[in-house]
Amino acid sequence: MGRTPVVIDSDDILTNPQAALTRLCAALGIGWTPAMLAWDAGGKPEDGAWAPHWYDAVWRSTGFGPPPGPLPELSDAQADLCAAAMPIYEELAAYRIRPEE
Repeated sequence: MGRTPVVIDSDDILTNPQAALTRLCAALGIGWTPAMLAWDAGGKPEDGAWAPHWYDAVWRSTGFGPPPGPLPELSDAQADLCAAAMPIYEELAAYRIRPEE
């Protein structure tokens, strides 16, 4: 499409939500607001029909949590899949918006 894709790493949002979301909003051409950093617990009308099946943690949250810790030990099959996906991840990561930039 002739445009650089907007890519953000979820760990960046969890590490520094305000900085990451400010940069993301700027890249998308929309305004940032502090209301993006916290929300009321519970479901929302726009959550959709499948939300009760997978939104439990989201519905209990009221803000961003910490980034995940180290990755768990992978089985050989999982490690092979990860290795196969890594070139695609790295290609996208080259466009990653970094909060500290």
